[in-house]
Amino acid sequence: MGASAWRAARVRFLESGRSCQTPLALDLGRGWLAVSILGEELVTGVEPAAPVRRRWRLVDEAGGLHLLAPDPEGGWRVRPWGAGAAKV
Repeated sequence: MGASAWRAARVRFLESGRSCQTPLALDLGRGWLAVSILGEELVTGVEPAAPVRRRWRLVDEAGGLHLLAPDPEGGWRVRPWGAGAAKV
């Protein structure tokens, strides 16, 4: 798996409504990591009817940078980003 490969993640949110979700923690298979939001964006595909999806740029307590997005098959997916992505 390459440094920029997506992988499944479990996510804890502050809000329960889909429109107001605020990620608080990620579980990448090694236990829960508290995270803070660095940025949030709406992304759409190239098709005119493609759904708009929200994704977040997060930092964990150790300084790791993560890109969190909905998985098209359900659930959530995450990948490293930024200068530290090559080290993961």
